[in-house]
Amino acid sequence: MDLKIFINLFILIYIKLNILAFPLPPPPIFEKIPHYPTKCYLPPGICLNNKHNDSNNITTNYNLLNKLEENKLLLHRFFFDFATKQCYEFSAQECGGNENRFLSIKECMEICKLNIKI
Repeated sequence: MDLKIFINLFILIYIKLNILAFPLPPPPIFEKIPHYPTKCYLPPGICLNNKHNDSNNITTNYNLLNKLEENKLLLHRFFFDFATKQCYEFSAQECGGNENRFLSIKECMEICKLNIKI
C-alpha cells in the first residue's frame, strides 16, 4: 500500500513539474497610441485674457494666437450627453472626433431626441 501511495505521489509531482516547466506565452505587445499634442490642445500660457505685461510674453503670445487663429483650431460645438439627455457646448480643435458633435444646440437636440429609447 505504501508503494502505491509513493508511486501516485511521484506521478502527481512529475505531472505538476512538467506543467509548470512549460514556458508561459509571451506578454502582449501594445502598440504606442499615436499622440499629437500640438493638434489637440491649447498650449499653456496662451489665453486671450493674459495679464502678464512682459513685452516678450506679449509678443510670443500674440504670434502664437495668430497661428491659432489662422489654423482655426478652436471650434465651438455641441455634444449630446446620454446620461442627462441634454446637449452641451464644448470647445475642440480640429483633431478628429466622432458623430456626436453638432454645430448648434438646436441641431443636436433635433437629431438626438429622435434616437432616445424610452
